[in-house]
Amino acid sequence: MNHNAVKPGSKPVGLKHAPSDKLNRQVQGLIDDAGTTAESDERRNRDRFPIPFTFRLTPLDQDGKLLSDESTTIVGKDLSLAGIGFSHDHPLQHRTVIISMNHPMVGCFAVEAEIIWTRPTPLGLFESGCRLIRTVDGHILRGKD
Repeated sequence: MNHNAVKPGSKPVGLKHAPSDKLNRQVQGLIDDAGTTAESDERRNRDRFPIPFTFRLTPLDQDGKLLSDESTTIVGKDLSLAGIGFSHDHPLQHRTVIISMNHPMVGCFAVEAEIIWTRPTPLGLFESGCRLIRTVDGHILRGKD
């Protein structure tokens, strides 16, 4: 397992960024298009909305290099202006990832995210939650400098 592998119960590391206006607009566009209502949870600072979309998850190595060969499809569970929850087929090996999709209303949705927690489900899948850090430009997704 990579030394950056996500371990259940691990504490968040990395940079602390406030979500940008561009990130907020993109997230709000996805929430609006999903047409769902907020899930109430008194433990959370922000409303979370069910998000019925599939995304592409591409890990980043320690140096921020895109690991395209390790990309996988994830299924959105819920989304807020600060984070996203999703399910996936196998354990995640890296803490920092790019979550992306092409959306007809929002366009290219691509954000850098930090995996905060992950856990197995009774069905043999995994669920994870991450903090959204920042939007990323298309050239990063293509692996060009």
